[in-house]
Amino acid sequence: MKIYCNLLSLDRIPKVGIPDLLNDFNVVDHTSWDVMKEFLFVYQILLESSTTNTTEGRIILGMMVRVIKIGKSVLHLSGAHIHYGQNGLGRLIYESCVTIAWLLGSSDKLRFENYIKNGLLNEKRLLKRIEEDIDNNNGVKLPIQERMISSVEYTAKEANLTLKDVREIPSAKKIGIPNVYERTKFLDPSCGLYLLYRNMSGETHGSFHELVRYNTERKENFIEAEFHCSAEESIASDSRVTLPLIILINKSFSEVLKDNVFDFNNSSDKELLVARIRNIMKNVSKLDAAHERLLQDQKL
Repeated sequence: MKIYCNLLSLDRIPKVGIPDLLNDFNVVDHTSWDVMKEFLFVYQILLESSTTNTTEGRIILGMMVRVIKIGKSVLHLSGAHIHYGQNGLGRLIYESCVTIAWLLGSSDKLRFENYIKNGLLNEKRLLKRIEEDIDNNNGVKLPIQERMISSVEYTAKEANLTLKDVREIPSAKKIGIPNVYERTKFLDPSCGLYLLYRNMSGETHGSFHELVRYNTERKENFIEAEFHCSAEESIASDSRVTLPLIILINKSFSEVLKDNVFDFNNSSDKELLVARIRNIMKNVSKLDAAHERLLQDQKL
């Protein structure tokens, strides 16, 4: 499994400078936003410069692209002064990051094959339903059904599978993809990172905490709908979201670089990339420390 990086031009991405004085939440939050933007686009340049000729390489490459795209969606919400929704996107990023770590770190020789099969289960269900409807219609295929079958066939073909193979995919339980907690162990054996995933769950599932904090408001003896929550009004970019996501993504992507999945046409490109990422992570540490200091000062 190899991903080939042809030419890396990181000079196109401006370096973010950290202010000498990080004595205000707004400064820390907005600088964190800038650092996350730099971080994501540095990796985007790497991925845009890369190609692969294997299914395994395509999965890793595509998963990394997915993470970058979702990360940019977080930035778009932040830039639009919308805090709500970022944690939900964060969970998607988390799942992709631990999946990358599992695919690279597991000793299961069928892990990539099983990943593909698990990802085609919805196609299997769709195909089954379409074919049942065709049978119930005396074998007559509607144009929309033909298009849907062609779509399933195209996806299967990209995995070197046929429609017959799709029909024979076993259940998710038999495929046995490890759950998010188990996949986390490949990225963080202590599973300390898993707390980040759980903390993001309220927004995804609509917990009582999330409803109280963001969607309703008490006014005297009544509860009212709340569409302009304080978080949305006051936080353009919350470093408590951006900084952990940078750390998470970097931890996952670093595993890809350590595993030598990327084959750099110019050996110095990897050195430049690693140095750039190392500098970004130093800035993340400074911002994280500044945010914690401001929180402690706030309590005094």
